[in-house]
Amino acid sequence: MMTLSDDPTIIAVVWTYNRFELACRCIEAVLDQSRPADRVIVVDSASPDGSGSRLRDTFTEVEVIELPDNGGPGAAISAAFATVGDQLPDYFWLVEDDSFPQENCLEMAVEQAAQIDQLGILGPVGCMIKRGQWRATGELPPGESRAVDFVVLDGSLVSGEAVRESGYPKTDYFLMMVDVEYPLRMARGGFAMVQVGLPYRQLRLGAAAEGHSWRNYYQTRNHLRMAIEFRSATLLGGFVLRSLKHLGYAVGHKDWVSVRYRTRGVVDALRGRMGRIVEPPAPPTA
Repeated sequence: MMTLSDDPTIIAVVWTYNRFELACRCIEAVLDQSRPADRVIVVDSASPDGSGSRLRDTFTEVEVIELPDNGGPGAAISAAFATVGDQLPDYFWLVEDDSFPQENCLEMAVEQAAQIDQLGILGPVGCMIKRGQWRATGELPPGESRAVDFVVLDGSLVSGEAVRESGYPKTDYFLMMVDVEYPLRMARGGFAMVQVGLPYRQLRLGAAAEGHSWRNYYQTRNHLRMAIEFRSATLLGGFVLRSLKHLGYAVGHKDWVSVRYRTRGVVDALRGRMGRIVEPPAPPTA
């Protein structure tokens, strides 16, 4: 069991893919915190724009891990955790490359975390689950907090003890559902999920961009696989309701591409066929 000190150790983890300029802004914001992290690890997921080597040259004070392939955020975060090994910090601070914390963000998060027993994850975006489906609870004023069913990973402070007990994020989910599966796994282990109002800006680039129908495959497959692995009738029921809604919309709009992706996702989830299966479109070249 880890014991928190009055001055806890913190490792910031930034994950990035093919967004060098945004990653630079993000890392600068992480380094400029009033309560700086003790260590900053940047994980580049094989960016075609060469972000990994470019970031290493630009920020000599941070550690840069260059992965050989793009496995999504779960693989990136897990790689950072594995680099730390058994010498876990009191907290990991997780930051995606299109997010920009204000200079007092980490300090505020640490102050809040110190007041919570058996903390798992604390962060700016919380969700509640009802009938197996989840919805974001809305932003909180700075400093206010509330218990939630799970906390989205971007911008979150994750307890090292919870990582030790729960393991690493899934590396075979690829893009979707890591934000749900990992926090829920910690919550099922008895760790607290707390949403806090923090000065943290998230751009959420590409979350609903046109031409991203292929994401429906991963959303469907990983959601169903999570319900199966948790052996949760509630999550399975939520999956069915959500899938019927999305399929009904797709059929009504004659979006047969999305229908095919979702159908394939169901088949692969039942077969346990995980990992990066459907290839995302190639990023635009300059």
